[in-house]
Amino acid sequence: MIQSYLVQRKRKWMVWLLAIVLIIAVPVTIFLKIIIHSNVPELAEGSIEQHYAQQGSHLVKIEEVKNALGEPAYRIYYPEFQGDEAYPVISWGMGQVLIQIVMMGS
Repeated sequence: MIQSYLVQRKRKWMVWLLAIVLIIAVPVTIFLKIIIHSNVPELAEGSIEQHYAQQGSHLVKIEEVKNALGEPAYRIYYPEFQGDEAYPVISWGMGQVLIQIVMMGS
């Protein structure tokens, strides 16, 4: 009687574990299959996407900001200034904040 009860408990535990594994594995498998087999579309000739996908004429400077422990926290990409130029810059953080500033060359 006690042995039968323990076997039933063990089976319930195994069924729940299998269900959780399947609930996680099926969406992950579908997602990976979509990502692996997705194609990057060719940009249409003369499209706005093609225009803005081209590399710009200004050099880009990269500044790496470090945290208090000296480890890299994030990178800032900005145009290398030529004299007294100004560029509009949009900054965002984790999709929560949008700030527009103008950077002036030194």
